[in-house]
Amino acid sequence: MTATLLVAYLVLVPLGLIGQDRRLSTPEILVAVAVLVLSQYSVEDLTFDAGGASRIRLRRVEDRQRVIESDIHVLQVALSGIVTKHELRHLRGLASDGPFDVQYSNHMVRELERLDAMRFVVPIREAGINAIRIDHQGPDDRFDLQSYVAITNRGREYLKLLDSLAAQEHGTLLDDAAPPAGG
Repeated sequence: MTATLLVAYLVLVPLGLIGQDRRLSTPEILVAVAVLVLSQYSVEDLTFDAGGASRIRLRRVEDRQRVIESDIHVLQVALSGIVTKHELRHLRGLASDGPFDVQYSNHMVRELERLDAMRFVVPIREAGINAIRIDHQGPDDRFDLQSYVAITNRGREYLKLLDSLAAQEHGTLLDDAAPPAGG
């Protein structure tokens, strides 16, 4: 933005579109150009010796940005791997409006126990997640999981973070993470 304004100014002056009384002085233009050039760098080291001389070491902002982007990518991968695709499907289903119909399995109960241990879900019934085992042990037994378990604020925040990452990565992380709830 600053560069665009400076270039526009430098083009408009010779065209006579900026009056003599509104023009920047030569030192002001030099300062603006210096600020523009130095805005691409950050000070990495500034030292003064006993004789009063100074030494400054600059680092290109782009280099720092690449390192930060790499760190962000590492965090994205770590965040997306906290829960399995099956656990993520449970979280999404529990966060949805309306019933979340599931079929009983021992795997599902273990996944819910893990989500409970991470405090992403909380059992609603007094018997906890074991209430699912007590009520639904048949292989074809289907039920609304939301009547046994609720997603916590922490679980909702985790989903928001994943969605935010997916938006930054154009949906790739989310697509790789889990099929949609109920699918």
